[in-house]
Amino acid sequence: MKAYSILIIALLCMMQTMKSGTMNIVNSNPVRGKDTVTVYYTAPKSSLTKAKKLFLIVHNYTENDQKPYALQYALEPNPDTKIKENLTFIAKFIPKSDAVLLLLKVTDAGKYTDMNDGLFWEITPKDEKGGIPAGQSLRMISSYSESLPEPCKRKTNIEMALKLLESSKDGSLTTFHKDFFATILPFMNKQFNRDSLQKRMGTFLDTHKANPDSESEIRMLSQALRIAGRADIADSVEKEFEYLHPLDEFSEDAAMSRVYSSKNKDEFLLQAERFLQLYPNSYSVLNIAESFVRIKLKDGQLSQLTERFLRDPTLPTTPSLDIANAFLEVDSLKEALRWAERAVFYSRDESSVIQPKYLAPCEFAEERRKIIAEALMAPAFVHKRMKNYDQSLKLYKEVVNDFLDKIGIMQSTSVYQSIIELLDAQANQQEAYSVASKAISSGYMSEKILSDHNMLFEHLKKDNLVKGEYQSVIQDLMNLGNKAKIQLVLDDQLAIPRVMQQLKKADGTTITPDDWKGKVVFLDFWATWCGPCIRSFPGVQKLYDKYKDNPNVVFAIVNVWERVEDRFAVVKTFLDKNTYTFPIYYDLKDEMVKGYGVTGIPTKFILDKQGIGRFMEVGLAEEQAFLEETSMKIDALLAQ
Repeated sequence: MKAYSILIIALLCMMQTMKSGTMNIVNSNPVRGKDTVTVYYTAPKSSLTKAKKLFLIVHNYTENDQKPYALQYALEPNPDTKIKENLTFIAKFIPKSDAVLLLLKVTDAGKYTDMNDGLFWEITPKDEKGGIPAGQSLRMISSYSESLPEPCKRKTNIEMALKLLESSKDGSLTTFHKDFFATILPFMNKQFNRDSLQKRMGTFLDTHKANPDSESEIRMLSQALRIAGRADIADSVEKEFEYLHPLDEFSEDAAMSRVYSSKNKDEFLLQAERFLQLYPNSYSVLNIAESFVRIKLKDGQLSQLTERFLRDPTLPTTPSLDIANAFLEVDSLKEALRWAERAVFYSRDESSVIQPKYLAPCEFAEERRKIIAEALMAPAFVHKRMKNYDQSLKLYKEVVNDFLDKIGIMQSTSVYQSIIELLDAQANQQEAYSVASKAISSGYMSEKILSDHNMLFEHLKKDNLVKGEYQSVIQDLMNLGNKAKIQLVLDDQLAIPRVMQQLKKADGTTITPDDWKGKVVFLDFWATWCGPCIRSFPGVQKLYDKYKDNPNVVFAIVNVWERVEDRFAVVKTFLDKNTYTFPIYYDLKDEMVKGYGVTGIPTKFILDKQGIGRFMEVGLAEEQAFLEETSMKIDALLAQ
């Protein structure tokens, strides 16, 4: 089963689309809670051909919380559109009374998202007296410089953050805020190195005292202490704030940070258990519970996990599926079914689904459909193993009828194959043949489906239930299927703009994306210290071997984020111990990886012949699935 976090990654990938529309905001400085804002959004018809209902998403930043909450407003067609090639939409809303900054984007929560090239559109509301609302400058500077969740993350612009700091007339921006930004922003703008930052932050701490009741100042204090090498004091500050303000956003963030900064497995389990108990409604529970369960399962603690989480209805869907899989591995089918059905129940139950506040309802609704689809396939598989064919068939058919667009080509093919096998087992060869024909013509093909289709045809032909010659029948289906398969792959395309940064090879030669024009490019960011990167390399080598003689395919395995001065030496040492032959490049200043907005490695991109990023994969995938899916994507782009 795929990790729950991968579902969110899929959403984040969809959001990295090119700017394709324009927005006209009437009244971009409204009095919050009073004035109406009118938004006109215009985009070319050609870019909206596959878009569904469009929504205006408003990320509402407040004085006290670093992360915004998302609101959505339907964008209705504007009948007054004057340019035939364009479509214009309109939405109206009144900013909430707690708003200090609003960042806007447009999405259909599916294939289409316009974030104004990562800048978002901006509204700076006034307070009830017509002045600057407390916290506005803080949130504006943070929006350009802080690491925020991807759905509301603005393109980093440190120069703009510095200009805002210098020109701010916001009285709520305290001396502590100003001097902290004045210390860290020049470093982020590469005006001095890390050692200098550490010294300057030490001086800052010696001359400033944070307000113990100000979440923003305590957040900055904690960061300053860690930069200055005073992590123990930072831990004490965070724990004291958490004790006094347990419901504040920073308390939750600090507790989450302690989980992920654990020094060993036992400490992780202890911190994770504490987090699960204190913040059961936090969105971070999803990943923390998943890691907690997998560590326990690896240690053979299945019975302890069962006892622990049977009493806890907040266990997310994916960890429940992990427990179901663990029972499957020991052939305890009844227990596996119990946990699989539990996963389905909680995936459908709106009251138990945790939605991050920075995702709008329309965005998260699509992610929930993916979660339900993943959950449904688990009990379907268990029922099949238990020979409960009717129950299994019902669940698999629900996936095909309602969720096929949410599970990918490989999983969809597997579902179709299971349906065919179940129908055949029920002696319903006619429907099995019909389903197999549909699967093939729709692009969901496997050797097993093709073989079953052939056998079903021959079986039905004996009773004159099918006509014609098989080779002619299958050729027609395959022709349709091959076209459909390419379209299925292309339907999942992103539109990530080219990043024009120079890369180096070990021999000193350089290359730029201009050298890749007219070729499909497989781009893989990695580092020698990254375990998942290294574990993905055998699959990458096999993929490279498949396409190395194709002049229209380029491989660029790009080394980034090394923690040593001499990157060439550490990579040479690694390659001396391994026999990989794919081309290695170096992003020596980590500019390309930053330009693509990468936040974790391994991250892989596939670029089309114009250099546009069409596919993105984060993390480590199972090798065979990686090879099959990536090959399909490369072949689809080659065919264009």
